[in-house]
Amino acid sequence: MATISGSNQTVEGVPGHWNTNGSGGLAFTAAGADGVSLDGRPVDGTVALEVGSELKFPGERSGIISGGGGTHGLVVRAPAAAPLAGLREIAVYPVDPDYIVEAEYRRTPGRVVEVGRLTDPPSRQILPAPADLVFDLKGERYSLTVIESLPGQLLVVFTDATSGSETPEIGRWVVLPSAEEGTVRVDFNRVVLPLHAFSPAFPCPLAPEGNHLPVPVRAGERTPVYNASNGANDS
Repeated sequence: MATISGSNQTVEGVPGHWNTNGSGGLAFTAAGADGVSLDGRPVDGTVALEVGSELKFPGERSGIISGGGGTHGLVVRAPAAAPLAGLREIAVYPVDPDYIVEAEYRRTPGRVVEVGRLTDPPSRQILPAPADLVFDLKGERYSLTVIESLPGQLLVVFTDATSGSETPEIGRWVVLPSAEEGTVRVDFNRVVLPLHAFSPAFPCPLAPEGNHLPVPVRAGERTPVYNASNGANDS
């Protein structure tokens, strides 16, 4: 993932220039000859981007915009990357309706937490923690801290009793839509692996202190599965 927070910024490997503005928005500039499209429309000039906008680049690559407030993220996906890395698939648990919960979204304005970052060497960062998710799972009540890994990107990084054995030791993610005080439907069947599980190039945040569920959450994405020639465990 590339971080965009300046003016006339370029991103290695993709065409065009990126600019943030005083109101926290993001603009992208490319020529028609660059072969870039936005949500299916060719880009020839400057276009405004929103969180969730999808750009198509040459070579069947795509990019998704996240973040906001003057700092954005660009995740580029390339179909050829998975075969080159030997990635065969992502193992997932069977869908289980017991892991769909109605959670109370309790706002905590102004709160920040310190989390680890998977950089080399490891680092720590202070991030906004705008809310807690409070919910019942398997007959017990739990609370998980919501963080903003990028402005406008609400993320719950958690570990559970499967972490380090069935799932990555660094935990997994629940990606939340924008939310206000009230009830949020959380489907753990949609839990995803952190990007660091696929490449150490991604400096993903670790789970904040207390974001551990002492029960096994056998739902959602479980582990990458690589071809045997790569020497990785494919179970």
